[in-house]
Amino acid sequence: QAEVRTFAELKSGKIYINSLGSPKVDKHRLAGYDLYETARMIAEAAQANRVDNVIVAPGDNWYDALLGSVLSKKYNAPIVLAGRGAKDSQQALDYIKNSLNQGGNVYLIANPNEINNSFITAVSNLGIANVNVKRIYGTNMDNTAVEVAKTLNPSVGGTVIIASNKIYPDALSISSYAAANSAPILITSIDTLPSTVVDYLQTLKPKKVIIVGGTGIISANIENKLKTLSSNVIRYAGQDRYDTSRIILEKLYGANVNDLCFAYGGNYPDALAGSAYAAAKGAPILLVAPGMDETLKSVLSKYKGVNYTVFGGTAVVSDGIFQVIKGSLE
Repeated sequence: QAEVRTFAELKSGKIYINSLGSPKVDKHRLAGYDLYETARMIAEAAQANRVDNVIVAPGDNWYDALLGSVLSKKYNAPIVLAGRGAKDSQQALDYIKNSLNQGGNVYLIANPNEINNSFITAVSNLGIANVNVKRIYGTNMDNTAVEVAKTLNPSVGGTVIIASNKIYPDALSISSYAAANSAPILITSIDTLPSTVVDYLQTLKPKKVIIVGGTGIISANIENKLKTLSSNVIRYAGQDRYDTSRIILEKLYGANVNDLCFAYGGNYPDALAGSAYAAAKGAPILLVAPGMDETLKSVLSKYKGVNYTVFGGTAVVSDGIFQVIKGSLE
């Protein structure tokens, strides 16, 4: 049995064991030994051929990966996860070596303390002619969000997503939608909209602003401030992260779905790596809980016959939940 390094483990020391004896790639589940291999396997499934662009984000930092995910559709780029330096990033480096075209670009969404320059040196030594590494980051997470948005370069008068800078699940549920629609994800504290975000919104003049999450993580004061910056401010919020995920599915996709993607709602890496895959397919990401969920069955009954993909092994999306998904959709 192989150890699965997850965000929850990295933060709390909890260990998850993958009950799959080996990495698994089949029609409906993409799972590696750990979050880094899972990300590589999802990237390989998302792009069957060689690519011109790859997005790299830290495996132990949710906001860089989340923010970087919006670039995936623009650059037709998969997402892979890296460690703090080259020696901790073999899965990402192997993917880049085997899949990136000559003259290709690596978008590194991380400051030098998150992924150090040894990773850049390692990329330059892979033997890929004229490879370019473009590091994108700001002085803090709020500014990094703006810098990623500037790289996305969305049209003036479009849609912007506003998410919490403290927790990730709500923004995670909307990440594939954001990527597919070139909608930047900007982040805020509970009660004060960062000045850099205000300045950027004043420049962008969005026609629609979508807040993800309830007033417990993004206050009514923030919502009122946003209403001075856009004429159409909408909030999607449920009783918990799983309910919010379902609301996003219902409100932004409705019944017009050909593919569904699933990831464990207790930590972010599998879903973030999968956001590029989901965006390429025009598929929502639905977060699933570890235990049995009758509400999930009810929701999925509306999507009988659609294609589906589960990100992560049985340690994070149990075989029981997988069978609920399979039985509901097939």
